[in-house]
This record gives sequence, structure tokens and C-alpha cells, in this order.
Amino acid sequence: MIRSLFTGALTVLAISLAASSGHAAPAPTQPAPAWPWGDEDHTDAAYQELLQKGDRLALQAMEMRRALRVRRRHHQLGERIALNAVASYEAAAERRPGEGEPHYRAAEVLRAHFLSLDSPGRSDPVIRDRALAERALAHWSAFEDLEPLDPRVTATLFERALVRTRLATEDDFQHAIRHYELLLQRSDLSALGGDAAATWLSNLAETYMMVGRLSEAIAMYKRSLAYGSQPSYGYGLAVALDRDGQYHLAREVMQAYAATDNMRDLRRGSVFFVPAGELDYYLALGYEALGEFAKASEHYQRFIASGAHPRYHAQARANIERIADAARRGGGGPGRTLPGRPGGRERP
Repeated sequence: MIRSLFTGALTVLAISLAASSGHAAPAPTQPAPAWPWGDEDHTDAAYQELLQKGDRLALQAMEMRRALRVRRRHHQLGERIALNAVASYEAAAERRPGEGEPHYRAAEVLRAHFLSLDSPGRSDPVIRDRALAERALAHWSAFEDLEPLDPRVTATLFERALVRTRLATEDDFQHAIRHYELLLQRSDLSALGGDAAATWLSNLAETYMMVGRLSEAIAMYKRSLAYGSQPSYGYGLAVALDRDGQYHLAREVMQAYAATDNMRDLRRGSVFFVPAGELDYYLALGYEALGEFAKASEHYQRFIASGAHPRYHAQARANIERIADAARRGGGGPGRTLPGRPGGRERP
């Protein structure tokens, strides 16, 4: 389960563009970013014109997308304009290969229009257009290489980690982990809002779990709960504990949160699962902790059928069998006093 800090990709882009173009930005519905576009080189007229052309096209695409929140029939036109903006920034980068600014702008336009979960028609948690994602990632990397001291480099790490996670391969998960770890190394968590710090920590915990690093996932989930009390962080901890063999403790943690939240936090707009079938493991463990064993078995089976995270399918099957064993004995489901799984690492 991953959280996205929905600050409104278009709002961020609009404010940044307005800062460089002289246009008035619409009133933001979310906090403004702490940075505008970077400085332009006014000694090269052709380079400056390419940047400004990109800005004009990006603003046009953004305004069209705003209109299409009401009328979505032709959102492809706005996307074509956005790609033209990116092409203009890329031409600027070719003209001045030592400048990082065009790369930053190109990446941000690609993110806002094609890689954000609030983009029209792009709510699938797994990014299907890998070429566009890699295009943005290449621009972010070029910006970092060319402008390593620019504070915006650190600010891009969270979005880069989200994109990598949503590409949903083992290699991409490893890249996401490195982005999150670097973000945490460069940041003072005590100076952040609690929700941002908790989100960074819990996202890193989830990504650790995706690659099988369960001890680190558990430790990071516990850190996230020190910064934020959202039930989703507790649910993540419970799933990591279960997959680590800590059967009883996992259900105690899950029950403590699910009894009051009823797993509603798993379906909030800022939460997504990669792949989508991972949600079923969370729901299965939640229903099991609440004593709804038929639903629990059904969702464990759905998780397995989805193909999400095969390394945890054996664990899901073991949980199904445990529920079935208890039902055969007439208990309806596994009780608190049942012994841990053979070979499990039960640590209360």
C-alpha cells in the first residue's frame, strides 16, 4: 500500500509556470511549492525562446485539462499539446547541453499530464506507458547530474520513487528504495509535517516489503506510526508482521485498527496498491482479524489469483489452510490460542 501526497499536479505546475512566464496563476487549492522554475539564461535568445515556447504550450495544455474536468471527451488534444511543450524543452536541452533547467521542466510536464494518478484516464496504479515514464525519469536524472546542488533535486525524489514503484518490476522497486532512502537522508523529518514524514516512511516500508526485506519493512512501519496515526500505516505493519511469520501479533495489530476504521483507510483516494491485487491481502487479513473468515479466505484466494507478489502466495495459502483447519474443528476460524505455524518466527 503506497500513499501519494496529492498536492495537485496541475496546481504545482501552474504556479511554477506562472513564476517563469509572467501569467497569473489560478488560486491554488493546495499549498504552493517552495520553488519556481529556475533562472533562465537570457544571453542565448534561441534557448530562451525554446524555454518560453515550452512554458506557453504547458500552460495551454494545463488550461485545456482544467476545462476537460467538466468535458473530458477530447483530453488527448491537451496531451498532444503537453508533449509539444516537452519537445520544446528537449530542443532547449539539446541547444544548451550543460543546462539542467529544460530537463526539470520537461519531467514536471510529463509527470503532471501523464504520470500523476489524478490525470484523466490514468488512475491505474501500474503505469502502462513505460516509455513515457522512462522519458521523465531520464530528464529528472539529467537535471540531477547537471544541477546536483539545486534544492529541487531532493524535492523530485518522492515523485521519482512513486513512478518507479508504479512501474512494478523488481528493478524499479529497488530504484524506488534508493530514492526514498536518499530523500530521508537529505531531510529533517522533525521539520516536516507529520503526514509527509509518515508517508515517506510508510512508502519505504511498503517498498521494502515488495522486495522481501521484511525486518526493515517492520521497523520502518513502526517509525511511520510515530509521525502519523492513520490506520493505513497500522494495516501495513500488520501485513508485514504476518508475512514475517509473526501470526498472532499481526492479527492483534490489524484488529486494533480495523475494529475502529473497518478498513476504510485502505480505500482513500491517496492510497493505492501495486499491483492492485495486493489490496486483497490487506482485506483478507483484516477480515480474518475481525472474525469474518469466509471473506478472509475469499480475499486470500483473490490475492493469489491476481498474481501480485508471488513471494507471498505461500503465506496466503497457509493462512487459508489455517482458517480451514479451524473450521473443520468446529471453531469457525483460527483462535488466539492456536499455535504458530511450523517454522514461523512468532515473536509476541
